[in-house]
Amino acid sequence: MSSFLRVSNNLVPPFRVAVVRGRWLRMLLFAGLVCGTVPSVVEAAGGGSGVQVTLQTRLEKTLRARRPNEKQFITLVVAQVEQGQLPRSLVDSAFNWARKKPSQKVQYFEQALRLLARKRGLRLATGRVTSLR
Repeated sequence: MSSFLRVSNNLVPPFRVAVVRGRWLRMLLFAGLVCGTVPSVVEAAGGGSGVQVTLQTRLEKTLRARRPNEKQFITLVVAQVEQGQLPRSLVDSAFNWARKKPSQKVQYFEQALRLLARKRGLRLATGRVTSLR
């Protein structure tokens, strides 16, 4: 009897209770999303209040740029996007792929960006700055 729980005068295995609770939680979250009672990620991040996040901030925070050379690389990429030398869609594509990686996101971003730019015949003007060191 030690491995069973008493639920309304019935003995239920503990894993069964966890499964039922998990279903209820998923159903409540889904109902909240459908009804609009759960705030979206954008609103939680301040996007709902009219705050605009710059490309620089988005890349640094999401890709977790910590070292000075990582931040410098991102700064150079953002400058090229603002000058029209690098398409924003290219940067967004590399960003969306790299942010799903579990670690070293900036390095994945740089490698993807360099590969995509090379395929399009574009040159990244970052000089000797790299996040890979």
